[in-house]
Amino acid sequence: MENRIIRRQLGFDSNYKMWHTNDTNMVIYMHSDGGSIVCSERIYPIKKGVLCFIGAKKYHYTMPSNAGIYERTKIFISNEEFNRLISIFQKKEAIAKSFNDNSIVYAQIPEKDMEIVDALFEDITRYVENDNHGDVTFASSLLRMLVFMTENVVDTVTPPHGSMYKAIEYINSNIKENLTVDGICEYTHMSKYHFCRSFKKATGLTVMNYILNTRITLAKNLLANENISVGEISSLCGFSNISVFCRAFKENTSMTPLQYRRHETQS
Repeated sequence: MENRIIRRQLGFDSNYKMWHTNDTNMVIYMHSDGGSIVCSERIYPIKKGVLCFIGAKKYHYTMPSNAGIYERTKIFISNEEFNRLISIFQKKEAIAKSFNDNSIVYAQIPEKDMEIVDALFEDITRYVENDNHGDVTFASSLLRMLVFMTENVVDTVTPPHGSMYKAIEYINSNIKENLTVDGICEYTHMSKYHFCRSFKKATGLTVMNYILNTRITLAKNLLANENISVGEISSLCGFSNISVFCRAFKENTSMTPLQYRRHETQS
């Protein structure tokens, strides 16, 4: 996929409330407040001034509070382009440690620097639209944006308040365990009826479908990136046994776990 930029995207996108990856790395700059991005068993708040790098292999789930007014700018860029621009400025080791196709970097840009970041987006947009990706100025602007991110990384992410965020954080943190709706309701201090209705409204999924999708997503990552057995992956992802895991995985992906692993390692 070629480098491209989406300017000031407002409202819904096709992957709203769905676990997904990008086919290339993405930098997202948020212009509005409210909601969360769920990634790597953590919840990252959607806040004005946040710059977030999400690697191409990183599954994530976007859950804005009001999808109709969710406003963001995105840059999509290949691994090859990242490696090229980093090598130009001889900062490969330091930057590559943070930015790769299996990482997430979440940074809160101070208000005093937001105009600078806006200007960098304008520069990058201009070069992409004029097909001047190879220009040193383009590489300089993009690298400067990455440096801004590394200087403003938020190490401790406090998720938004509310029972649904508390439930999602609990599910993601305990995905390897035997999760039940009753147990989650007890943790969130909500009635089962109210919790199930509220969860479906917030995420677009039933509680058990969200848990299953999260387990399958975790299994995909492990199959593609870790050299461990299918049985170990089944256990790590919270499935009761390997038969249940294989059946659920095939229903979700139309492939057995081993077929999926071969497909991912050969592509």
